Amino acid sequence: MTQESQPIIFKNRYIIREKLGEGGFSILYRAKEHGDHDDKELVLKESREEFVLSDKISEVRFLFEREYRTLLTLIPLKSPHFPRVYDFFEENNKILLVRDYIKGTPLSSVLGKPLSVEETLNYGEQILKILIQLHSRGIIYRDLKPDNILIGDDGILKIFDFGTARFYSPDKTSDTINLGTPGYASPEQYNDKQSDERADIFALGAILHYMLTGKNPEDNPFQFEEPHKINKNIPDKISNLVMKCLALDPNRRFQSSRELMNAFVSYFDLEFTGYFRDTKVMAVELAAPFLGMGWLYLGVHLNNTLGQYFPLFLLSGFLIAFAGLYYINKNAVKEISIKGEGVIIRPPTPGEEQENRQKERNKDENISTSSISSPNPPLPHQTVIIAWADVKKVIIRYINKKPYIIFNMKQGKLEIEEIPMPQRLITLLESRELLIMKEGEPPE
Repeated sequence: MTQESQPIIFKNRYIIREKLGEGGFSILYRAKEHGDHDDKELVLKESREEFVLSDKISEVRFLFEREYRTLLTLIPLKSPHFPRVYDFFEENNKILLVRDYIKGTPLSSVLGKPLSVEETLNYGEQILKILIQLHSRGIIYRDLKPDNILIGDDGILKIFDFGTARFYSPDKTSDTINLGTPGYASPEQYNDKQSDERADIFALGAILHYMLTGKNPEDNPFQFEEPHKINKNIPDKISNLVMKCLALDPNRRFQSSRELMNAFVSYFDLEFTGYFRDTKVMAVELAAPFLGMGWLYLGVHLNNTLGQYFPLFLLSGFLIAFAGLYYINKNAVKEISIKGEGVIIRPPTPGEEQENRQKERNKDENISTSSISSPNPPLPHQTVIIAWADVKKVIIRYINKKPYIIFNMKQGKLEIEEIPMPQRLITLLESRELLIMKEGEPPE
């Protein structure tokens, strides 16, 4: 296709503006829809003429149609990480696909020198979130690399080229077409085996290695030195995570993107503090003053009747009030912390209390606690870890733009007030399929 004085229009609908670039099977153009007053920018992907007029036409049509079906599958997600697809058709011996135009900077443009561990984890977390969304719908991307990832103007990573993506089929033993980029493609993509989630995990490992070390994996495919040996500032546990992603044997890698996310978030500092309202404690707090006043009111009216037993009546009233205050003090834990491994929320068990008291005695007597064996580390007073397995679902509700979290537990419900909501917590909840919905208007 060449630029002419008259605009080039496909389907009497899509007007070509400029050429963006070329790929293996296709040419990309920036376009707009005829009559669209919003001037929305689109990408029109056109099959290269030399392939259409050859015996590869069926293969090219298959790739275009598969990309179209893949992007259609992702539309219900309304994810900011993927383009929206609009059309797929053939015209004038050309195969064409129309999708969103995504503005941004290629991830590859910020690579070439080592990134900080924090930057690497931030980018890696977003890419992993993308993989979880794809894999949950049976889509294997197969060509994950920095050139296919854009850093949007809003800082959100986006992937745009789905030409190599395919749906995983448990009944198949090999890929229909072997595709991938050397350095990022996993070994099984070269030996006629079917690619699964672990192939994308290998590619993510290669990207993380590139970010941490500045060494381009395309220069020496499959030759990855442990990152912490190249840069001693890289924590061993992060280096080990990357190397596990890069295991040549797929059975030695993380077996799914969700498993990798569970390992990934444990390396973040996810601990922060908020407040919660326990509905049972709130009921006692509300009922206590009314019960006390009612008891005294009854006592005054029964004074003549009770006679000498009136002091006992008052004493029992004080005992009831004291019991209520004791219950509130025992159960109304005002501060909580959220960590990668669980929610710290409630008073300790008797065994944990005993362990904490023993630790304090040892400290007073200057006795080392290193020899004391414990299945769990000592916990602060009035805290214990509730495993994520005990959480049924989580709802985030914004009231006056302040976030409240409702934890629906398998036993009871906890409402957490005005807690900071870092993106990492959102990612953690989504990775564990616990985040059900968001209600209200979040802060800008």
